Amino acid sequence: MRLIARIIFLILSLVFGGLIFQEKIELGFGLLTFFLFIPCFVISSLISILIPTKTKIRFVHKRLSGFFVWFISIISLILILTSIHSLRNWSPVLISTKFSWEEGVDIQFRENGTYKAVNHDMFGGYSTYGRYELKDSIIVLKDKLKFGMENMSDTLRVTKSGISFKMDVPWRISEGKMSFEYMPKTKIDIINNTENDIDSISIELSYTKQKVSTISVKPKQSITYNFDMKNPYVNGRYILTYKIKDQSNKKNEIRNLLYGYPLETVESIEFEEEYISLNLIFGQKIIRNYR
Repeated sequence: MRLIARIIFLILSLVFGGLIFQEKIELGFGLLTFFLFIPCFVISSLISILIPTKTKIRFVHKRLSGFFVWFISIISLILILTSIHSLRNWSPVLISTKFSWEEGVDIQFRENGTYKAVNHDMFGGYSTYGRYELKDSIIVLKDKLKFGMENMSDTLRVTKSGISFKMDVPWRISEGKMSFEYMPKTKIDIINNTENDIDSISIELSYTKQKVSTISVKPKQSITYNFDMKNPYVNGRYILTYKIKDQSNKKNEIRNLLYGYPLETVESIEFEEEYISLNLIFGQKIIRNYR
């Protein structure tokens, strides 16, 4: 009977420990974790350790053997959950969005066609994973995505100010718009299709004087631009500066470069003879004239 009780409480300890660790790496702790999961984990762990059982190893105390079994089980569980989490989130984030009302949902759309959705409220939250397909400015969900108690429609529309959605069945709301969450790091291909050297190319945020990096591109060549701000308060208003050699010695700039789109949605910036073309991942182009 002692062995059976010990196994039962060890399983309970692993269940509650798994829930706590899963919430920690996916969401952060909520009220339910503090008031239910953690107390249940502590109590079940102590009971599974303290129930005495016989051991065939003479120099191992019967209570110490219980601790070894519990410790090894917990470490194994943590390694398994960490591996699963890493595999699910290995692909870089393409777009990150959020929507908050009485409840909230944060979604990360990844480059490999998967998404991670985090639903949350005042008591905590939960995460789900699924697949999607990007068709120009339309995101087609291949798996159900909940907001609150109901599912979103499987078709989302990307706009300059966010991603619009509708509910399959109205639940407190019938539709809404998820705002972009701008990321401080991204890479963009800068392509020079002109006959001139283009110098002093940089992308900055409108609120700060911090320099990210400055590059030059020779005619008919391209280079990868690394945008990396340190802990920025990103508002989405980017400034492109550049200088075309043999035409002018002063720097030119284009403010509000993307009209609100995140920089991570840009695949490339092409300097043409008459204009600058920003090619988005949605198959769209933003054309900006030289200044």
